[in-house]
Amino acid sequence: IAKVDNEIDKAEKKIASLKKKQEFLEEASAKPPIEESSSEAQPKHRNLAQKIYAENRKRASAAHAVLTTLCSLGADPLPLYNQPSDAEVCREVQERHRMFKQRLLLHFRKIKTERAAKQCEITERYAQLSQEWTKRVDKLDASAKRKAKEAKNREFFEKVFPELRKQREDKERFNRVGSRIKSEADLEEIMDGLQEQAMEDKKMRSYAVIPPLMLDSRQRRLVFNNENGALIDMETEFKERLSLNVWTSGEKEIFREKFLQH
Repeated sequence: IAKVDNEIDKAEKKIASLKKKQEFLEEASAKPPIEESSSEAQPKHRNLAQKIYAENRKRASAAHAVLTTLCSLGADPLPLYNQPSDAEVCREVQERHRMFKQRLLLHFRKIKTERAAKQCEITERYAQLSQEWTKRVDKLDASAKRKAKEAKNREFFEKVFPELRKQREDKERFNRVGSRIKSEADLEEIMDGLQEQAMEDKKMRSYAVIPPLMLDSRQRRLVFNNENGALIDMETEFKERLSLNVWTSGEKEIFREKFLQH
Protein backbone atom coordinates (compact mmCIF):
# COMPACT_ATOMS: atom_id res chain seq x y z
CA ILE A 1 0.00 0.00 0.00
CA ALA A 2 2.83 2.41 0.83
CA LYS A 3 4.40 1.72 -2.54
CA VAL A 4 1.16 2.53 -4.34
CA ASP A 5 0.79 5.75 -2.33
CA ASN A 6 4.30 6.79 -3.30
CA GLU A 7 3.56 6.21 -6.98
CA ILE A 8 0.34 8.22 -6.71
CA ASP A 9 2.22 11.11 -5.08
CA LYS A 10 4.85 11.04 -7.83
CA ALA A 11 2.18 11.06 -10.53
CA GLU A 12 0.36 13.98 -8.90
CA LYS A 13 3.59 15.95 -8.59
CA LYS A 14 4.40 15.25 -12.22
CA ILE A 15 0.93 16.37 -13.31
CA ALA A 16 1.26 19.56 -11.25
CA SER A 17 4.65 20.34 -12.77
CA LEU A 18 3.32 19.75 -16.28
CA LYS A 19 0.37 22.07 -15.61
CA LYS A 20 2.74 24.79 -14.39
CA LYS A 21 4.88 24.33 -17.48
CA GLN A 22 1.77 24.55 -19.69
CA GLU A 23 0.67 27.78 -18.01
CA PHE A 24 4.15 29.22 -18.43
CA LEU A 25 4.21 28.37 -22.14
CA GLU A 26 0.75 29.87 -22.67
CA GLU A 27 1.80 33.09 -20.97
CA ALA A 28 4.98 33.20 -23.02
CA SER A 29 3.09 32.68 -26.28
CA ALA A 30 0.59 35.41 -25.38
CA LYS A 31 3.33 37.97 -24.75
CA PRO A 32 4.81 39.76 -27.79
CA PRO A 33 8.34 38.66 -28.58
CA ILE A 34 11.16 40.87 -27.47
CA GLU A 35 12.39 42.97 -30.33
CA GLU A 36 15.92 42.30 -31.38
CA SER A 37 16.52 45.92 -32.14
CA SER A 38 15.91 46.88 -28.50
CA SER A 39 18.47 44.36 -27.22
CA GLU A 40 21.09 45.38 -29.71
CA ALA A 41 23.31 48.19 -28.77
CA GLN A 42 22.45 51.18 -30.85
CA PRO A 43 25.39 53.14 -32.20
CA LYS A 44 25.62 56.68 -31.01
CA HIS A 45 26.13 58.28 -34.40
CA ARG A 46 23.88 57.01 -37.23
CA ASN A 47 23.17 58.53 -40.60
CA LEU A 48 19.73 58.87 -42.16
CA ALA A 49 19.91 55.59 -44.09
CA GLN A 50 20.79 53.60 -40.96
CA LYS A 51 17.89 55.17 -39.09
CA ILE A 52 15.49 54.24 -41.90
CA TYR A 53 16.81 50.65 -42.00
CA ALA A 54 16.44 50.30 -38.23
CA GLU A 55 12.88 51.63 -38.34
CA ASN A 56 11.98 49.23 -41.16
CA ARG A 57 13.44 46.28 -39.23
CA LYS A 58 11.42 47.26 -36.19
CA ARG A 59 8.18 47.46 -38.20
CA ALA A 60 8.89 44.16 -39.97
CA SER A 61 9.55 42.34 -36.70
CA ALA A 62 6.33 43.74 -35.23
CA ALA A 63 4.37 42.58 -38.29
CA HIS A 64 5.96 39.12 -38.18
CA ALA A 65 5.21 38.81 -34.48
CA VAL A 66 1.49 38.83 -35.27
CA LEU A 67 1.86 35.58 -37.21
CA THR A 68 3.77 33.72 -34.50
CA THR A 69 0.60 33.20 -32.47
CA LEU A 70 -1.24 31.79 -35.49
CA CYS A 71 1.06 28.99 -36.55
CA SER A 72 4.32 27.40 -35.52
CA LEU A 73 5.52 25.67 -38.66
CA GLY A 74 9.27 25.88 -38.52
CA ALA A 75 11.43 28.80 -37.64
CA ASP A 76 9.94 31.10 -40.30
CA PRO A 77 6.24 30.37 -40.88
CA LEU A 78 5.73 33.23 -43.36
CA PRO A 79 4.10 32.26 -46.71
CA LEU A 80 7.11 32.82 -48.93
CA TYR A 81 7.05 32.04 -52.68
CA ASN A 82 8.98 33.12 -55.73
CA GLN A 83 6.06 33.51 -58.14
CA PRO A 84 2.30 33.92 -57.61
CA SER A 85 1.84 30.69 -59.56
CA ASP A 86 3.55 28.83 -56.69
CA ALA A 87 0.49 29.39 -54.52
CA GLU A 88 -2.02 26.57 -54.27
CA VAL A 89 -4.99 28.78 -55.10
CA CYS A 90 -3.35 30.02 -58.28
CA ARG A 91 -2.58 26.48 -59.40
CA GLU A 92 -6.19 25.46 -58.80
CA VAL A 93 -7.42 28.36 -60.93
CA GLN A 94 -5.01 27.41 -63.72
CA GLU A 95 -6.15 23.79 -63.59
CA ARG A 96 -9.82 24.77 -63.76
CA HIS A 97 -9.05 27.06 -66.68
CA ARG A 98 -7.21 24.27 -68.50
CA MET A 99 -10.16 21.90 -68.06
CA PHE A 100 -12.79 24.50 -68.99
CA LYS A 101 -10.93 26.09 -71.91
CA GLN A 102 -11.88 23.45 -74.48
CA ARG A 103 -15.57 23.62 -73.58
CA LEU A 104 -15.50 27.40 -73.80
CA LEU A 105 -13.80 27.36 -77.21
CA LEU A 106 -16.28 24.81 -78.53
CA HIS A 107 -19.17 26.95 -77.32
CA PHE A 108 -17.82 30.09 -79.00
CA ARG A 109 -17.07 28.16 -82.19
CA LYS A 110 -20.62 26.80 -82.24
CA ILE A 111 -22.13 30.26 -81.77
CA LYS A 112 -19.94 31.69 -84.54
CA THR A 113 -20.85 28.87 -86.95
CA GLU A 114 -24.57 29.24 -86.27
CA ARG A 115 -24.37 33.00 -86.76
CA ALA A 116 -22.52 32.64 -90.08
CA ALA A 117 -25.05 30.05 -91.30
CA LYS A 118 -27.92 32.33 -90.31
CA GLN A 119 -26.39 35.28 -92.15
CA CYS A 120 -25.86 33.19 -95.28
CA GLU A 121 -29.46 32.04 -95.15
CA ILE A 122 -30.73 35.60 -94.76
CA THR A 123 -28.49 36.80 -97.62
CA GLU A 124 -29.74 34.09 -99.97
CA ARG A 125 -33.33 34.80 -99.01
CA TYR A 126 -32.84 38.52 -99.61
CA ALA A 127 -31.24 37.92 -103.02
CA GLN A 128 -34.13 35.67 -104.03
CA LEU A 129 -36.79 38.15 -102.93
CA SER A 130 -34.91 41.03 -104.56
CA GLN A 131 -34.75 39.17 -107.86
CA GLU A 132 -38.46 38.40 -107.73
CA TRP A 133 -39.26 42.02 -106.89
CA THR A 134 -37.10 43.29 -109.79
CA LYS A 135 -38.90 41.00 -112.22
CA ARG A 136 -42.28 42.24 -111.03
CA VAL A 137 -41.19 45.87 -111.35
CA ASP A 138 -39.87 45.30 -114.88
CA LYS A 139 -43.09 43.58 -115.83
CA LEU A 140 -45.17 46.48 -114.52
CA ASP A 141 -42.97 49.06 -116.26
CA ALA A 142 -43.24 47.23 -119.58
CA SER A 143 -47.04 47.07 -119.56
CA ALA A 144 -48.85 49.18 -122.20
CA LYS A 145 -51.37 50.46 -119.69
CA ARG A 146 -48.64 51.91 -117.49
CA LYS A 147 -46.85 53.51 -120.45
CA ALA A 148 -50.06 55.20 -121.59
CA LYS A 149 -50.69 56.47 -118.07
CA GLU A 150 -47.15 57.82 -117.76
CA ALA A 151 -47.41 59.59 -121.13
CA LYS A 152 -50.67 61.21 -120.07
CA ASN A 153 -49.22 62.32 -116.74
CA ARG A 154 -46.04 63.59 -118.41
CA GLU A 155 -48.01 65.71 -120.83
CA PHE A 156 -50.07 67.17 -118.00
CA PHE A 157 -47.08 67.99 -115.76
CA GLU A 158 -45.02 69.42 -118.63
CA LYS A 159 -47.80 71.91 -119.30
CA VAL A 160 -47.79 72.99 -115.66
CA PHE A 161 -43.98 72.86 -115.20
CA PRO A 162 -42.15 73.82 -118.43
CA GLU A 163 -38.75 73.03 -116.89
CA LEU A 164 -39.64 69.34 -116.90
CA ARG A 165 -40.15 69.48 -120.66
CA LYS A 166 -36.79 71.17 -121.09
CA GLN A 167 -35.04 68.52 -118.99
CA ARG A 168 -36.64 65.74 -121.02
CA GLU A 169 -35.66 67.32 -124.32
CA ASP A 170 -32.09 67.88 -123.14
CA LYS A 171 -31.84 64.26 -122.11
CA GLU A 172 -33.20 63.03 -125.43
CA ARG A 173 -30.83 65.31 -127.34
CA PHE A 174 -27.93 64.06 -125.27
CA ASN A 175 -28.83 60.47 -126.10
CA ARG A 176 -29.00 61.32 -129.81
CA VAL A 177 -25.76 63.30 -129.86
CA GLY A 178 -23.92 60.64 -127.87
CA SER A 179 -23.75 58.37 -130.90
CA ARG A 180 -22.16 61.02 -133.14
CA ILE A 181 -19.61 63.64 -132.09
CA LYS A 182 -18.83 66.27 -134.71
CA SER A 183 -17.16 69.05 -132.72
CA GLU A 184 -15.60 69.90 -129.39
CA ALA A 185 -18.83 71.57 -128.30
CA ASP A 186 -20.66 68.26 -128.65
CA LEU A 187 -17.89 66.54 -126.67
CA GLU A 188 -18.08 69.12 -123.89
CA GLU A 189 -21.85 68.79 -123.81
CA ILE A 190 -21.56 65.02 -123.51
CA MET A 191 -18.94 65.31 -120.75
CA ASP A 192 -21.11 67.77 -118.82
CA GLY A 193 -24.08 65.46 -119.16
CA LEU A 194 -22.09 62.46 -117.97
CA GLN A 195 -20.72 64.40 -115.02
CA GLU A 196 -24.17 65.62 -114.07
CA GLN A 197 -25.57 62.11 -114.33
CA ALA A 198 -22.72 60.73 -112.20
CA MET A 199 -23.35 63.36 -109.53
CA GLU A 200 -27.04 62.54 -109.57
CA ASP A 201 -26.33 58.82 -109.17
CA LYS A 202 -23.89 59.52 -106.35
CA LYS A 203 -26.46 61.67 -104.57
CA MET A 204 -29.14 59.02 -104.92
CA ARG A 205 -26.78 56.32 -103.64
CA SER A 206 -25.90 58.45 -100.62
CA TYR A 207 -29.59 58.67 -99.77
CA ALA A 208 -29.91 54.88 -99.75
CA VAL A 209 -29.30 53.23 -96.38
CA ILE A 210 -28.32 49.58 -96.07
CA PRO A 211 -30.43 48.07 -93.29
CA PRO A 212 -28.57 46.07 -90.65
CA LEU A 213 -28.84 42.31 -90.55
CA MET A 214 -31.49 40.76 -88.36
CA LEU A 215 -30.34 39.55 -84.96
CA ASP A 216 -30.80 36.00 -83.82
CA SER A 217 -32.76 35.00 -80.72
CA ARG A 218 -29.66 35.03 -78.51
CA GLN A 219 -28.59 38.51 -79.56
CA ARG A 220 -32.11 39.86 -79.11
CA ARG A 221 -31.98 38.81 -75.46
CA LEU A 222 -28.89 40.94 -74.86
CA VAL A 223 -30.35 44.34 -74.08
CA PHE A 224 -28.97 47.33 -72.22
CA ASN A 225 -31.25 49.32 -69.98
CA ASN A 226 -29.84 52.84 -70.02
CA GLU A 227 -30.79 54.70 -66.85
CA ASN A 228 -28.39 57.61 -67.29
CA GLY A 229 -30.13 60.81 -66.33
CA ALA A 230 -33.16 59.02 -64.91
CA LEU A 231 -35.04 60.96 -62.22
CA ILE A 232 -36.59 58.75 -59.57
CA ASP A 233 -37.86 61.61 -57.41
CA MET A 234 -38.07 64.81 -59.43
CA GLU A 235 -39.05 67.05 -56.52
CA THR A 236 -36.17 65.92 -54.30
CA GLU A 237 -33.71 66.19 -57.17
CA PHE A 238 -34.87 69.72 -57.91
CA LYS A 239 -34.47 70.80 -54.28
CA GLU A 240 -30.97 69.33 -54.12
CA ARG A 241 -29.88 71.10 -57.29
CA LEU A 242 -31.00 74.44 -55.92
CA SER A 243 -28.20 74.31 -53.35
CA LEU A 244 -25.44 73.10 -55.67
CA ASN A 245 -24.18 76.47 -56.88
CA VAL A 246 -25.27 79.15 -54.42
CA TRP A 247 -23.56 82.53 -54.70
CA THR A 248 -22.97 84.64 -51.65
CA SER A 249 -23.68 88.36 -51.64
CA GLY A 250 -19.95 89.10 -51.97
CA GLU A 251 -19.60 86.81 -54.99
CA LYS A 252 -22.62 88.43 -56.62
CA GLU A 253 -21.10 91.87 -56.08
CA ILE A 254 -17.77 90.77 -57.57
CA PHE A 255 -19.53 89.30 -60.59
CA ARG A 256 -21.53 92.48 -61.08
CA GLU A 257 -18.36 94.61 -61.00
CA LYS A 258 -16.47 92.34 -63.40
CA PHE A 259 -19.44 92.20 -65.75
CA LEU A 260 -19.72 96.01 -65.82
CA GLN A 261 -15.98 96.32 -66.44
CA HIS A 262 -16.20 93.90 -69.33
